[in-house]
Amino acid sequence: MTGPVLDVHGVSVQLAGRPVLSRVDLQVGQGEFVALLGANGSGKSTLVRAVVGLVPVCAGRVQVFGTPLGSFRDWRRLGYVPQRLTATSGVPATVTEVVAEGRLSRSAPFRRTTRTDREAVRAALEAVGMADRARDSLGRLSGGQQQRVLIARALAGRPEVLILDEPTAGVDVPSQQAFADALETLAGHGTTVLLVAHELGPLRPLVQRAVVLRHGQVVHDGPPPAPVADAHHVHAHGPSDDGEGLLS
Repeated sequence: MTGPVLDVHGVSVQLAGRPVLSRVDLQVGQGEFVALLGANGSGKSTLVRAVVGLVPVCAGRVQVFGTPLGSFRDWRRLGYVPQRLTATSGVPATVTEVVAEGRLSRSAPFRRTTRTDREAVRAALEAVGMADRARDSLGRLSGGQQQRVLIARALAGRPEVLILDEPTAGVDVPSQQAFADALETLAGHGTTVLLVAHELGPLRPLVQRAVVLRHGQVVHDGPPPAPVADAHHVHAHGPSDDGEGLLS
């Protein structure tokens, strides 16, 4: 296809009456690995939620694969890992069952799982260091382990575009490296990645372009900041991206 796979033009978002994003432009091309950086409260998570339709925009437009977001239906092409844990529910499920959900969007209704499905699930669990917990109940895992299961669920679907909202928060360093290796493989096969992060860590070598938000606006779009500058300007802690205490 021609043109960006993700196209955000002039997007503004308000949450609880407060401006969170203001006239944001962001284009992500096919096969790009883009990091979305900024302090807590800068609007990073709100922006990716707007891209996947989880928060409404009050101005501007979002297109996915050249289709206006409101008309887009081919969600199997896009994988999304949220910042906040949503893997648990009232229904008991094993780690494997949750990760296998990532294959459902690729399947016809009631189709039996195939060898390819099972291999994709196994590879996804290995990528996040959770293969040894495959048969465990999700409810028995720590929050960080559950986050790794969510990442594996998105990886199992092998989407064309993968959107990750701070995926390595609370994940130990060896698992971060395993995850970076998995993303490197995906990127090598042409997967587009949009990654929200405070710090890049093992993912830094994969990032082709960094977009930095401050107070709901893009202030940088280009090479990733150097690690020292990144730590000083990008990792600052403050209010969350839900808009609380934002835009002082």
